[in-house]
Amino acid sequence: DAQNLISFVKDEVIAGNIDKNGFYLPLFPQLANQGYSMGSIVSTFGNRNYLGTFAMFTAFIPLAFFFYYRTRFMKLLSLGLYGWMLFALYITRCRAALIGIVFGFIYMIVMLLLNDRNKKLIKRNAIFFGTAVVLIFALLFGISVITLTQLKTTSMWDKIKGTLTLDRTASNTYERMWVWYATIQSFRLSIPKWLVGSGLGSFKHFFPYQEAETFSDANQETFTAVTFRQAHHDWLQVLAELGLIGLILFLFLTYRFFNSIYRAIHREVWKTYDGEMNGDHILLIGIGAAMLAQLMAAIPDFPFHRIETALYAVVFLALVPVLTETDFFRSQLKRKKARVMPNVVYAFVFLALSASLLSAYHDWRSWTADEKVREADMYMKSRHPQARSAAKKLLLDAIELDPLPGDPYLKLSQIYETEKEADIALRYADKAFKNINYNARSTYHSIVFRKLHIYYHLTRDLVKAYEMAEMGLDLTCGKARSIYYMYGGKIALDITKYQIPADRKKEMMEKAEVYLAKAADYKAFSLQAKASLAVIKATMQKWEEALKVATEVSAEVDDRDPTMLNIIGISSSNLGSHNKAEEALKKAVMLKPNNNVFLRDLGVVSVRLQKFPQARRYLEKVALSPVAPPQMKQHAETLVASITTAELNQARSLLQQNKLKAARPLLGSLSNGKLVGKETKKWAKDTLAKLRNLPAEKNIHNGPAPDMPDLQFKNNLEFNK
Repeated sequence: DAQNLISFVKDEVIAGNIDKNGFYLPLFPQLANQGYSMGSIVSTFGNRNYLGTFAMFTAFIPLAFFFYYRTRFMKLLSLGLYGWMLFALYITRCRAALIGIVFGFIYMIVMLLLNDRNKKLIKRNAIFFGTAVVLIFALLFGISVITLTQLKTTSMWDKIKGTLTLDRTASNTYERMWVWYATIQSFRLSIPKWLVGSGLGSFKHFFPYQEAETFSDANQETFTAVTFRQAHHDWLQVLAELGLIGLILFLFLTYRFFNSIYRAIHREVWKTYDGEMNGDHILLIGIGAAMLAQLMAAIPDFPFHRIETALYAVVFLALVPVLTETDFFRSQLKRKKARVMPNVVYAFVFLALSASLLSAYHDWRSWTADEKVREADMYMKSRHPQARSAAKKLLLDAIELDPLPGDPYLKLSQIYETEKEADIALRYADKAFKNINYNARSTYHSIVFRKLHIYYHLTRDLVKAYEMAEMGLDLTCGKARSIYYMYGGKIALDITKYQIPADRKKEMMEKAEVYLAKAADYKAFSLQAKASLAVIKATMQKWEEALKVATEVSAEVDDRDPTMLNIIGISSSNLGSHNKAEEALKKAVMLKPNNNVFLRDLGVVSVRLQKFPQARRYLEKVALSPVAPPQMKQHAETLVASITTAELNQARSLLQQNKLKAARPLLGSLSNGKLVGKETKKWAKDTLAKLRNLPAEKNIHNGPAPDMPDLQFKNNLEFNK
């Protein structure tokens, strides 16, 4: 901490108490979370599978030394170290490592049986082999019992079939199987790719596009969102990247490795009269077993793409020729002074030093650039303009030092988007795409989303934004697709608001409906997606569905969303529930008193309920509003004209029936109406005045009946339109 005191701060880290002036050593970063999600110890490898394959490879070295040494102490020590490696393998629960160590052990047994001519070595270690066989059978029996108990089946074949399946409901290994299937699809129809592949190290770049081409939408939705930078099958990846030519070369190298071990042992044991196996031969066999274990683990995993196990493999590939072709254990190497010209020595020394210095300089530049990018990331969390300027300078400096990784470009794109510089932001996003290094901070998905965000929020280029949303859906799987469903649906809905061909409008509306329905399945976007989906359902006049979705959303926000209340109102009204519609629309108008859409819809429902004075009040507001669209104003005026006709007819009928009290509200509505013609308004006022002056026992019809005035509006509509 700031006082230079060392302490174990797990509890503080979990509680979120971070000392910004302190210095932290992350010993087990995976365990520093509330759920302790990494239940097994993974040491400093950061992944339990990495530790598993490392322990698998390492285990054969102490096992070989068990046979090499004769003293009991060294045998016990070697066996103890072997057991320790097996325990490390056990706690990782790595299936690939388990497969590898089983095949490596089988290889050792077979090589012993083939080459121990007099069986002396096997007899000397009879206790070990007997114990090993018993333990292996006990282990297999225990696994079988547990498997049968858990699966509640009587067939181990069902378990095998369940492992090698593309059915995600039957096994948790389906993702790997689908990755293999997509990898095969990448080269199966191309003769050049069959021969030379796509290029060494290209898998992480082409596979996202291959996923989009191979997987269906349903498959992508349920597939993991993890970025696959390896095929989880090193043999298959060799074929995909280097083709048949590269695979044949690799197989030839593998053959030479194992053949040199066999020939060296065979030469010393079988071609010598009294030859027998010894510890030197077991060391060779142990090295071969370790390599075979890694080759077998490479079928369901990628140990050759991990530096710790890949380095082991390289060292062993170099070590075996030295041990097999020089009689290293049996005699000292012959010393011979090579005659080399001084100029050649100096040239090689110069090349070696230059290469070392250039490599060190490159590593320093890369490290410094990465530090600047991380520092810039901290500045970007602040909204202060000076912090953004500092971040921008750090990122530009990082690009000068190391221009290849895409992450600095992507962060610059984000900064310029914040500053409303759309063109510059898009230019840096394109640079990030071209220089992508495809790590956790810089992926196709993150760049596509940045461009989508710029097109939608800055340039308002809805067509381009929609293209980015669809591209994002192609290049992502699992939960990562949710953001593109959300944006794709919103953008498609926005496009329908513009003047576009009818067939295109229908297509966009259907797309918006599909995408938003899918986005609603994700918790992060459920409420927002449902709200937009309710609008679409109402626009498409799917009243029952619109009512259901809008009711769900409104309930979640305690009836505080006027748009949802409006959709509940118009949907209920079109389904015949006018009273429910009136209740919802009144709540919407209460929340937004000047919203012309809500006023218009409440007016229409009031007409359907034949509450004409109430309908007139709302519709006249719309008709006289300076901001209402012309089409909406015309609609409101037409409805007001119809209301005027209806009120006149009802008022005359009620007056003729001597229902004076019931006629008063209608006459009041006509006399106060802002869009009522002068003659109609005068007649209503005069009639009201007569009613007020009339004695209670008199009938208005004792005198002449009032005439029907001419109407100002002639274009009457039916009330239920």
